[in-house]
Amino acid sequence: MKEIKIYSPINNESIFGWGERGYIDRLANEIKSIPDGEELVIRLDTPGGGVSAGMALISHISEHKGSVKTIVDGTAASMGAVIMAFSNEAVAKSHSEIMLHRAYYPGYSDDDLTDEMRNKLSRTNSNIAERFKSRGADNELIDEIFADGNKKNYWFTADEALSVGLIDKVETVDIPERQAASEDEKNKMVNTFGWMNSKNINYSEIKGETKMFGKDEMKQELQDIKNSLNEALELKNEFNSAVEKGEKELTEVNEKIENSIKEVNDRVEKLENSIKENSDKVAKVEKLIAALTTEIQNTSSDFKPPEIDETTSAKIVPAPSASQIRKEIQKEINNRGK
Repeated sequence: MKEIKIYSPINNESIFGWGERGYIDRLANEIKSIPDGEELVIRLDTPGGGVSAGMALISHISEHKGSVKTIVDGTAASMGAVIMAFSNEAVAKSHSEIMLHRAYYPGYSDDDLTDEMRNKLSRTNSNIAERFKSRGADNELIDEIFADGNKKNYWFTADEALSVGLIDKVETVDIPERQAASEDEKNKMVNTFGWMNSKNINYSEIKGETKMFGKDEMKQELQDIKNSLNEALELKNEFNSAVEKGEKELTEVNEKIENSIKEVNDRVEKLENSIKENSDKVAKVEKLIAALTTEIQNTSSDFKPPEIDETTSAKIVPAPSASQIRKEIQKEINNRGK
C-alpha cells in the first residue's frame, strides 16, 4: 500500500501562501512510482483548487494499475471531493465534511463568459456529475448541484455524504483528529479561495434530518419501488391481454367478412350462370321460331291454286259447313231407325 496526502490546495501554484509550486507535478511523480497492483491510498484535507490542475491529477490517479482508496481526514471540498468520485472506495472520518459545487472560472461573472467558455464549463460539470452518479450518488441531488447557473456550496457531514451515496463508508473516530469546519471557517474558505458561490448550504437544511435514509427507510423505499414495478407489470399484463383479446375478435370479424364476401360471390356466380342458361334457351327458341317462320314462308310460296278457265266442265261445289254435316248425319240416323 502506498499512501499520499493531499493536504493543500490542488494547484501547481501557491495560493495566498498555502501550497507549493509544482505540487501537482510532485504528486503525479509519486503516483507513477507506485508498482502495478499496489493499492494507492489518498488522504484528503483540502479546500479544492483549479479544475484543470485537478483533472490532470485525476488522470494520473486513473492511470494507476491498482485499486485506489480515498480517505477524507478533514475537509474534502470542491475538486478535493471530485477526486473521491474517481476512486474505487471512498471513506470519510466521522468528524469530516465534504463540499460540492459547480465548476466555474475564477474572477469571471456570467456576463464575462464567452460561448466557448460556457460550453466547456457545461461539459466539465456534466462529466463530473455523471461520475458521481456512476458511483451511486443521488441523481436528483447531483443534477441540482451541477445545474447551470447554480451558485451554492453544498456541505455534507460524513453520515450525510454516506446517505446520498457520495462515499462508501464512515470510519468512527473516538478522539477527533480535527473538528469539522465551523460556519466562520467555511466563510473564510469562501473568501480565501475565491469560491464564486455566494451561499453555503448544509445538506440537513435542504433535506431535513427526517429525510436521511437509514436501513429501515431504505428497505421501505425498496419495497415501494418493488410495489410500483409490480403495478407496472400488472398494467402491462392487462394491456397485453386486452390486445390479445382485441386481435382475436378482429380475426373473427375478418373471417365473418370473408365468409360473407364468399357467399355473395357464390350467389352472384349462380345468378350469372342462370342468366346465361336462360339466355341460351331464349336463343334456341328464337332460332326455332325463325326456322318455323322460314319453313311456313317457303311452304306458302310453293302453294298454287288450281287454274279454272271457261273450258272446265267441273262444277265447283263449296264444302258443307259443320252444321250442315251434323244435320245430314242426324237425318241418316232417323232413316235407319225407321
